[in-house]
Amino acid sequence: SRFLTPIPCSPHPTPTPSPTLTNLNPCVPLPAISTKLNIALLNICSFKYKDHHVHDLISSHNLDILFLTKTWLTDSDLVYLHNSCPPHYSYLYQHRQSRRGGGLAIIHRSSISLIRQAFSTASPLESLLCKFNHSDFTLCLCYLPPPITLPTFNTLTAFLTSISTVSKNIILLGDFNIPFNNPSHPHTAELTQLLSDLSLHQHINTPTHQAGNTLDLIISSSHLTISLPSPP
Repeated sequence: SRFLTPIPCSPHPTPTPSPTLTNLNPCVPLPAISTKLNIALLNICSFKYKDHHVHDLISSHNLDILFLTKTWLTDSDLVYLHNSCPPHYSYLYQHRQSRRGGGLAIIHRSSISLIRQAFSTASPLESLLCKFNHSDFTLCLCYLPPPITLPTFNTLTAFLTSISTVSKNIILLGDFNIPFNNPSHPHTAELTQLLSDLSLHQHINTPTHQAGNTLDLIISSSHLTISLPSPP
């Protein structure tokens, strides 16, 4: 599995002062929500038999929301998601239906109302989209499986174009399998231009894969204030 450093962010153009943040404790002030949230993204590469580790991760870092990609679960494996939740936590999930692999999950405090949104996604892109109750803040977790062929990449660009119309306050995060660290890669160059055209911004500029590539991305509406914690 690989662990992506989470982010502090604000949906307001002018950031307010915040305390020093550790790697796993970002602050995410959101519209209509008075609290600050600790969030993290984990590319787990199979959730099975890791449920107690996920439980400990949430508890030890006092996470409010944990986003998980590549869960590799089916509808008969929900016990693992259930066991991973500390008391007073809930989860949303999207399992791959056609074949083994893929899968997305969001584990969150039950006091945080995440309302799942129906949104059409063309295969092979997987997505899980939700909104905070009574707010215009949208979160979307994605997984784009390799190989990234031209039709697969076109699926992503069509999705980004559509989701940019859903809300003015979007954070989209997940495993995109596009080497954002390599600006000369044709998919990276085209994606960068598309994000600019859609007033979206990609924030991660450090490796998220053992081979040194930046594959796990955090993309947001460009007017949001996103501050990355300092590397450990």
